[in-house]
Amino acid sequence: MLADGESVSAALVERGLAWVYDRRDASLVARQARAVEARAGVHARLGRAGPSPFVVTSDRFHRRDCPWVARDGGRRDLEADPARLLREGYAPCRTCLPWPP
Repeated sequence: MLADGESVSAALVERGLAWVYDRRDASLVARQARAVEARAGVHARLGRAGPSPFVVTSDRFHRRDCPWVARDGGRRDLEADPARLLREGYAPCRTCLPWPP
């Protein structure tokens, strides 16, 4: 907790210095969406070309050649817009690091 009672996680996500890793936390998803809209922190890089389209799984987005995706038998969608994914609470994969470029 910070001195004002805000969680460190919430403060980092709000400032674009961390990503949401549990899309079920609506408060953190909303904070991430605000950071994306404000282009705060790492979100300042939105709009730069990257390795899209991304492969989207339940909570993450990946490069198409991500080894994690190759092992996972779950549903996969493709999406080209990282801003939309981030606003919806998705996070970049920690294995293939698809974003930021």
